Amino acid sequence: MQISLNDSITAGAPPQSTAPLVKKQVAPSRGGHAKKRKTVSFGTPIFVVLLTVAFIWGWLHSGEYLIAESGLGYALGIAGAVSMLVLLAYPLRKRFRLLRLIGSVSFWFRLHMELGLIGPLLILYHANFGLGSTNSNVALWSMLIVAGSGVAGRYFYTKIHRGLYGKRAEMRELTAVAAHFREALGDEMADEVKGRIDDLEKRAFATPKGMMDAARQAIVITAQARRMHARLRRKLKTDMKVAKKAGNKPFMMDCRAQLSFYNRYFQRVEQAAELSFYERLFAAWHILHLPLFFLLIITAIIHVIAVHLY
Repeated sequence: MQISLNDSITAGAPPQSTAPLVKKQVAPSRGGHAKKRKTVSFGTPIFVVLLTVAFIWGWLHSGEYLIAESGLGYALGIAGAVSMLVLLAYPLRKRFRLLRLIGSVSFWFRLHMELGLIGPLLILYHANFGLGSTNSNVALWSMLIVAGSGVAGRYFYTKIHRGLYGKRAEMRELTAVAAHFREALGDEMADEVKGRIDDLEKRAFATPKGMMDAARQAIVITAQARRMHARLRRKLKTDMKVAKKAGNKPFMMDCRAQLSFYNRYFQRVEQAAELSFYERLFAAWHILHLPLFFLLIITAIIHVIAVHLY
């Protein structure tokens, strides 16, 4: 049986299945071994929830318990400033061999991401979630801009890596994985579907000429891939409903396998279409983020000196 974008199975003729729609293959993995099942980590969601709760509580109770000039409010300001300074450990760890003795790059990257959110939150508590003198306002807004820049950089990073802490994605690898899925699906796809997927894949894996071309590729081709994927999914699910009524369990299992392969295949196509765009964005972000961070350090130093002198 071939999968087409327009054909459907009639209810009066129960679908027959003598061979699987999808060859039983596993995508190649590093080292030639089968890919291990991913474990679900709840660390990041819990961290984000705790930060959100702390932010909301601090916003609702701002000015009730803390004084920036003394006591716990002052201590939180120092802790926040130290947290922001520790952020420098990650780029320094990558560049100086002597620092390799004090932890892995992945450890310092995780710490960099976490302190990049904890530090600003502590500073907001120190400032009672409000504005003050001119020098403190400049330091506060510089910190918020750097924190926002860090969140944007984290998003760009996850788009060009396998998850937040995974290996950097490469177009060559995406091409190989997509070709593997296509080989498994190819024999069962109608010529109409093959032609459309061939065209979509060719444009998705093409090298864009510049930032605007990369942006167009990321937006247009991703949207087309999702529309095509949705149509194929609807077609298969319709066939599965008919097969279920007819009691044809083998055919239903074949359709589920086909759905799984389509999901993984179009995921790779979308990632390939977006990769060049996010690589360019990440490179531009890298150029901007470091000067913003040094601006934050300068404004923070000026704020500390002004507070203790006047």
